Amino acid sequence: MKVRKKVFASILAVLLLSVGSFASAGTTYESYSVTVPKLNFSVKTDAQTKSSAGRAANLKVSTLGKAVDVRAYGKKGGTGNWVRVSTTGTYNLPNDISKGDSTRAHFSSDLTTIVNVSVKGKWRSN
Repeated sequence: MKVRKKVFASILAVLLLSVGSFASAGTTYESYSVTVPKLNFSVKTDAQTKSSAGRAANLKVSTLGKAVDVRAYGKKGGTGNWVRVSTTGTYNLPNDISKGDSTRAHFSSDLTTIVNVSVKGKWRSN
């Protein structure tokens, strides 16, 4: 009986730890490092779970190869408007994404950009 309890406890602990790794809470800044493809193509960060409906996501840019556009992107909809990122710094990404939605920062290059663009920093979906 004691062995069964220990095995059950071990399995439960592993399950609880693995569930937390799928998407992080949106109030904590998470690091990102993306390469935005040239010629108006796009890329998204790893997902975070939106903790407050309609609250702007926050993006901190520490490395920027060339100007890009970025927006908050909700899996179920409510995507925000594009925001121009032209220098390193902090940006707000207004959106109407619902609480609990899987949210990503969505980066896009310009149609006239002929090189891939490196962007690094931290972000949170809120």
